[in-house]
Amino acid sequence: MAFCSKCGQQIADGVTVCPFCGEPIEAAPAAAPRTPVYDNAPEQLDFIPSAASAAFPKFAYIGIAGAVLALIVSFFNVFETPRLYYFLYAVAAACSAVAMFKVYDGLKKGLAGHRKPMPGLITTTAWFQVAGQALMVLGGLIVILAGLDGVATAAGIIVFAGVINFVYLILMLIVAFTLIGSYTGNVKTFGWLLVIPVIFGIIAAIGGGAAALSGGKVGVITIIIAVISCAISVYIYLFAKKIISDGK
Repeated sequence: MAFCSKCGQQIADGVTVCPFCGEPIEAAPAAAPRTPVYDNAPEQLDFIPSAASAAFPKFAYIGIAGAVLALIVSFFNVFETPRLYYFLYAVAAACSAVAMFKVYDGLKKGLAGHRKPMPGLITTTAWFQVAGQALMVLGGLIVILAGLDGVATAAGIIVFAGVINFVYLILMLIVAFTLIGSYTGNVKTFGWLLVIPVIFGIIAAIGGGAAALSGGKVGVITIIIAVISCAISVYIYLFAKKIISDGK
């Protein structure tokens, strides 16, 4: 409802002449259209509770066990105890595959409804990680069953696993920098944590190649890399346990 500017009587909307005093009624100016404001700032996100929250802690501990086994494996000479070496190698790879798959599954489910859920990218990354580790497990099983006769075959499979893992590292970097650019808080920190294994993965690959060329001997630098890689892996699983489990 409007009011006449001359007599002050209340008049209906849309009336052009006041019915009480005959004063022309001017139409109210149209409101200027509002420009929508978009908030492009990163989303604050410390916890990502999901269906994986309750079950994740035990998978974190499986991953830690795998990281410790991988460290132990780094001190073995391939040609002295091949069956034991590849048995531990296979178990460590299997632990890593299960634990990291659950990490990615927790991320995918927990980020649903948030600014950058990226479910397809996370799922692809998870399956590449599983494929690479599964090939390593297969290589280990071959040597466990065949002994020294299976080392050459296992080495070829593991080289192919390395190619798969290289693609996985690239995908993991994309996931990591998406987390870093889209969120603040613990989830952003976790993104930075995912970047670190890529760097050490490259260094370890170079160190492993150097060790192979030197007859499989484990050098001091390789041991240092193995220890640091183990520590980083343990911290990643514990941090994943924190952000996936504490926000329930």
